[in-house]
Amino acid sequence: MSRRKKIIIALIVAVILVIIILLLLNWPKAAINTNTPANVNITTNQSLPSGETNTNAGVTVNVNAGSGAAAPQGPTLEDNLKKIALNFAERFGSFSNQNQFQNIEDLKILMSNKMIAWADKYVRDALAKNTDTSVYYGITTKAINASAVKINEKAGQAEILVYTQRWEAKEVSTNIRVFYQNISIKFVFENGNWKVDGAYWQ
Repeated sequence: MSRRKKIIIALIVAVILVIIILLLLNWPKAAINTNTPANVNITTNQSLPSGETNTNAGVTVNVNAGSGAAAPQGPTLEDNLKKIALNFAERFGSFSNQNQFQNIEDLKILMSNKMIAWADKYVRDALAKNTDTSVYYGITTKAINASAVKINEKAGQAEILVYTQRWEAKEVSTNIRVFYQNISIKFVFENGNWKVDGAYWQ
């Protein structure tokens, strides 16, 4: 083979190699989706030499790598107590002298045994006064917000302060006075449930 043919063949081979290298460098890479959850199962069940202990034997580790978003959580104890306190404050603070204290009777399901005893005595004493109900008197209460004053889950005690707006009507429903008042709702953990143990207007 002549020297000229060898040079031509060498050039052709070099060009082919360059083309192959360029194709490899520009080959499209698989896109990596970092938001796609990846489940990785690692199972360790290896035999060790006699006399050694495998602390990971038979252990399966599941790794779920997601997008990093936190899993949704349910309402906390504070959230639940605030919800009860807001509802209790509105119903406890809304009454008229013509409804025979029905608002208090309806709330007994949320009360502790101690507060039920207080409610029974309060209603009994009020009815015994024989107050004239021919002249209307009533208050409507709207709970605006609530804040936790104290929550001691271990001791089974809590206190929620509720901020309310109240409408007081005398004689006729158009004679209304609007005012704001807070009420402290105290809780006790009784028979497996949180119950209202006291309500104190401030």
